[in-house]
Amino acid sequence: MLPDFIEANGLKAKIIFCAKPVATAVQASDFLKLPLECIAKTILFILDSEKPVLCILSGKSRVSAIKLCSLFNSQKCRIAKPEEVLEITGYEIGAVPPVSVYGVPAILDSKLAEMNEIISGGGSIQHLLRISPKEILEFGFECRTADITE
Repeated sequence: MLPDFIEANGLKAKIIFCAKPVATAVQASDFLKLPLECIAKTILFILDSEKPVLCILSGKSRVSAIKLCSLFNSQKCRIAKPEEVLEITGYEIGAVPPVSVYGVPAILDSKLAEMNEIISGGGSIQHLLRISPKEILEFGFECRTADITE
């Protein structure tokens, strides 16, 4: 899925194979010997019990429920359950990339938008994706930048 998306859209992003599972930002940071703030996590939230949204933020940060709800004029939000993540995104938790998720709006945290490149989930727990925030904003579904962290 992700390799096809990268090729079809001519992205400069690169998939990195990892010899061991890297399902969390901490595992990715340890594997690549990079600071945690260089690793992005893509978390699926469900707003008002029905609307999914992808939040892309630094591995060191946490989503602010208040900011996220305010951004979408929602009353409440929650992190999606593992089975919802797979059903909605087509990827397992820990492998969700910031692009190639169709029909789910994405929010790139403003702190990540300032970086030259980030490392994120790469489609499986043994792959990571090296991508620029510019490509995330261009190719992420309805992707925009906002301050969504605590």
